[in-house]
Amino acid sequence: MAYLPAVNIEQIATRALELAKNDLAQHGRVPAVALRIEDGVLDVQDVREFFADVAGKETLALIMRTSALLGADALGLVTEAWWAAPDKAPASGRGLEHAPGRRECIQVNVQAKTGWVTLSQFFGRDPKGAPVLEELETHRSSDPASTGWGGLMMNWYRVG
Repeated sequence: MAYLPAVNIEQIATRALELAKNDLAQHGRVPAVALRIEDGVLDVQDVREFFADVAGKETLALIMRTSALLGADALGLVTEAWWAAPDKAPASGRGLEHAPGRRECIQVNVQAKTGWVTLSQFFGRDPKGAPVLEELETHRSSDPASTGWGGLMMNWYRVG
């Protein structure tokens, strides 16, 4: 655990992204981790086992929501993800890994009662399979009840 003098979701997300980029460069992958900040203390937990199926992801979402309701100052999730443009979505019932033109990214989501920030660092792979970083996209909201980009997907602090 690390001590954080103040909870700043932008700084937490930026630092988590830097650590994830180091993992990607060194190991060719990013382990899925959950971040929990309470009273200035950061706790990081490996959550890879929750990504095996939909039930696991739903369980992780419930754990995160419960943690928010029990008083966490901020929560985060760092994962590798697939991204596809809306017009390139895969056929019904198929995952994004089957979408034409899909892209890999490191995705960092950090949320607090005051809002959320999502960083998506896209990367490709060279002919040997080594990751090559591409552009970074940032989305944020100071409205924690936001129903916009990412707001409904993982808004652990949403009321109602």
